[in-house]
Amino acid sequence: FAFAAAADWPRKTLASSDNAFFAIIPARADSIVQGRALAGGRAELPYPVAPRFRSFSLQSVGALALAVRSIGDIRITFKPVQDAEALLVSSRLLPLVAGQSTLGANFSTARIQVTAGPQLLKDVLVIHETETRVVLAASFLMDITYMLMLQGVTNPLVAGRLHWKVRSFSQPSPKGSLVTAAEAAAGPSVARAAAKQQAVAGSTSRAAAANAAESKKPHEQDAEVILRWLSWETQGRDEILDFNAFPILGLITTDPTTAYLENGFFDFPDTTVAFTIKLHPGQAVAGQRLLVFAPEGWHLRSRTFAKIPGFPSVDDLGRLQCYSSTTQGIGKGLLEIYAVRLMEPLLGMVPCRFNLQEMCDNPVRFTLRADTPQTPGDLERWTIESNQGWLFQVDDYRGSGCGPEATRLDASLVRFTNDMHFPGFELKESLGQLKVVPEPSGNLPQLVTTFAVEFETRTDLRVRATDAGALFLRLLAPKGIEFDLGCLAAEPDPDYAVCEGNASLAVVQIREATFATGKHLLVLRGTNAVRTPQWNWWTLETFVNVSFQAAQAGDFKDIRQRGRAAGFSNDQSLLATVGPGSQQVGSMTLIFLWMRPDVYVPPLGFLELHAPQSMELSCNPSLVFVSMPLGGDKQPWRASPNHCQACERSARPTTRRGRHSTCEPSTATRTVASAGVEKSILTWHVRRVPLATQQQRGA
Repeated sequence: FAFAAAADWPRKTLASSDNAFFAIIPARADSIVQGRALAGGRAELPYPVAPRFRSFSLQSVGALALAVRSIGDIRITFKPVQDAEALLVSSRLLPLVAGQSTLGANFSTARIQVTAGPQLLKDVLVIHETETRVVLAASFLMDITYMLMLQGVTNPLVAGRLHWKVRSFSQPSPKGSLVTAAEAAAGPSVARAAAKQQAVAGSTSRAAAANAAESKKPHEQDAEVILRWLSWETQGRDEILDFNAFPILGLITTDPTTAYLENGFFDFPDTTVAFTIKLHPGQAVAGQRLLVFAPEGWHLRSRTFAKIPGFPSVDDLGRLQCYSSTTQGIGKGLLEIYAVRLMEPLLGMVPCRFNLQEMCDNPVRFTLRADTPQTPGDLERWTIESNQGWLFQVDDYRGSGCGPEATRLDASLVRFTNDMHFPGFELKESLGQLKVVPEPSGNLPQLVTTFAVEFETRTDLRVRATDAGALFLRLLAPKGIEFDLGCLAAEPDPDYAVCEGNASLAVVQIREATFATGKHLLVLRGTNAVRTPQWNWWTLETFVNVSFQAAQAGDFKDIRQRGRAAGFSNDQSLLATVGPGSQQVGSMTLIFLWMRPDVYVPPLGFLELHAPQSMELSCNPSLVFVSMPLGGDKQPWRASPNHCQACERSARPTTRRGRHSTCEPSTATRTVASAGVEKSILTWHVRRVPLATQQQRGA
């Protein structure tokens, strides 16, 4: 039979003889009270019952260290119930996969500090018995709170649950014998006589040796002596067994050599970030989520996740804003996270390319777009205090939102993590909030115009007289915009010496040897694009002490500052080309018009052509539709002094001359297509021709 029993946590360790269970078979139901029994027995527990440490806690502190092979810090706090002179700390692993290693945390390279209340204990001997067992020899007094700080503890090699064991031991009392083995074998009388004689002759020296051994403090003892104290049956005091503090997760490794940031500058919007990751051990299954945690100050752009060939198919969940169930290594407050759901397994190992019998790591790569942090007021302090590490996790949450709680992540569902081992990217100084403004009405297609670039430098740019290089600005415009060869809008310019344009690239040399901190303005001349560029960003960079050719090449190592600004859109996107059938002055001619609108023109929409002042159109122009819908129903219009009305159909021009016209002469032609064909309306606007111009043309 079996039964359950619980100890009352005695205040001192109970030896095996103090932990006995009795079984009695009574003769009758009341015979137990009367002390009569048919049979009885006594069974002792094979081990002592020891008190538990009070106020016990074990935590992973500092940087994240939850993945396999990660190195982190462990803090153990406890209050002994009994005095002790040695403390044993060890752990064992319950692996997720049966048959894997059960070795626990590795203490071989750990540094250990012990504090008693607020005071640091220096009289501590640390003994690394094995890689997974560490012994501390010191005086641990009852009812005093102690804290152990284990720095540099290495996690196990496989994932699972880590169970901790902490036990304290007392220093054994010295044992001696006044009778030798030969004297004891000779008989009791000889032994008693020898003992009495040795007690008189050698009691002083033996007592002195015993006192010397007892006078040594625990940290002064030899390591071999202390290890002999670790007998739980005889010297055990307090204990904590199988303390389940935190799980050991799979590891996401981020390759720092292939991590890529397109623009490593502050204040940079919409830049590309690329990572290469691999899992160990095991794999992430379909349905799990890959979470990318943005560092402090970064902003992730939703729906910008792009997988490189080799990455499994995913469902882009976009950007999430969640609270974390733990603040260790992540920070407090709302976290910005990018989440994708795996639609296929993400394998940690795959058959090697050149040897299918071997298994190799499976690195996969992906990109996303983000905005870099704003320029801090104190860059040096920001570098020290800001955590710019990137955290990657794979969790097993299958629903929508952040977790079971809509706005909070669940740490218990995490299966893989990189423990923020990737430190992030080094960011250079930016040019503030860059701004590009065209001249008024200067955002028309293919218009020669000027562009004003407003920027701000946070530090002085300076070259010495002995330096061979100079100060340069390098402006890269969107594709389609073309700078003039000499692209300065005003020459001479008080701030800039020369500008050389080449397509959408302009390189400007700063006139002086010092470019002061503050706001600046750069005005260049160029030609607008045919249509609004699809990738509409302007990039400005500064160079110090380089040649013109180096500034034109724009190598990243030479760039001192960089800024980016969104471009402007073209107001009109109608591409049109007008060509005459004849260029003879004063003759009737045929005008060819080719056009391509960038927007959809619905049925019954209007297309207007404004003729120049030197041209005349009759009330009934002859229209030939080459690639427009066919139709008829012409309705001519003419201008009168008070209103526009229908004019007579005649071959002669009916344009009015004089200053009393209330509207411009115009001819409108409406064409209606057959059933099922798009309709269109074509309107011709004819400007009034001055009389002096007509007389001059006639002459």
